[in-house]
Amino acid sequence: MADQPNSEERSVSPKFFGSFIHDTSFLGNIGGTVDLLLIYFRDGLTDDQLSILRGIGDQLTAVQKTRDEIGAELTGIDNLPVSALVQRVDMVTAPLIPISEDAKFLLEGQNLSEQQRELLEIIPRTIRMTLDYKGEIVLYSDILDGKAEPRIEVVNIFDAVDEALDFMGAKTGDGKITIKDRHCQSIKQLVYKSEPYIGREKVDPVMVSADRVMTRKIVHNLLSNAGKYSYWTDDVALDTNQSEGTVLFSVENCCEEVIPPELHERVFEPSYRLPGTEAQGTGMGLYFVRRMVELQGGRIYVESGRRDRTSLNLKWEKIVEKGQGHPYARFSFMLPAGSKPNI
Repeated sequence: MADQPNSEERSVSPKFFGSFIHDTSFLGNIGGTVDLLLIYFRDGLTDDQLSILRGIGDQLTAVQKTRDEIGAELTGIDNLPVSALVQRVDMVTAPLIPISEDAKFLLEGQNLSEQQRELLEIIPRTIRMTLDYKGEIVLYSDILDGKAEPRIEVVNIFDAVDEALDFMGAKTGDGKITIKDRHCQSIKQLVYKSEPYIGREKVDPVMVSADRVMTRKIVHNLLSNAGKYSYWTDDVALDTNQSEGTVLFSVENCCEEVIPPELHERVFEPSYRLPGTEAQGTGMGLYFVRRMVELQGGRIYVESGRRDRTSLNLKWEKIVEKGQGHPYARFSFMLPAGSKPNI
């Protein structure tokens, strides 16, 4: 029987755990990495190193089984106490810590080839991102309860982009996305494989006064949505503007349909999803994004329409029909500017 909440504890939908299962599907990258090392890149590895790798594979199989069993347990449950959800996430994440330590131990080996080292580095990086999820549940619960307090510091917004792309690169298995700024200069190219993203180019820092964790989650949500709902092209455009002590950060993608003006506010409502996306996610992502922006003294809004010209590399010219242009969605948030670092 599912845990029952006490009178003072908030309950959340088990869809949050469903989201966790989806977001941790990239744990399969670890299994794939272990298989590659054991089958194709084992030359030069000692018997002890191979034994540790097999142990990592066995432990990971057990973790994934636990995760799937909990997902099945929560199917059909209407709500769950936050503490019970965190407990279940712990059951999945706690066993990952020794797996990460084993991988770090292997990385100390002096006999590793460059390719073996690159593959092994995937394991602790992927696990680190998984461990972040418990903190995310607690943060979102605090937001719902009105208890969240941002820790304001000076943050480079492109550090948040880096971290978000790193997360997206670890959890996605195929395809690619090119992040561009408004002047068509490539900022990042993210190749969705088990390797880290490539194509870094130097970008001038854009500093905001913000909570580092919240800002990273805001940027990650917007970039993830833009990549998920892009249509006709894999490109996502980024734009930053600074004026009067504020920084405006925008994420734009080419979408399938224009978002009607009457829905521009509704997309930020809890559990609301645009028509055609009802089966995806929890419908809470943009609600939490708005709350995190507002907690930091900022604001967020969406624009949507059609463009005849764009910085995005459209794959099919046929979408520009009779001068109507292609549909786009542009999410922008504004935060207080931070002082620039001494470079």
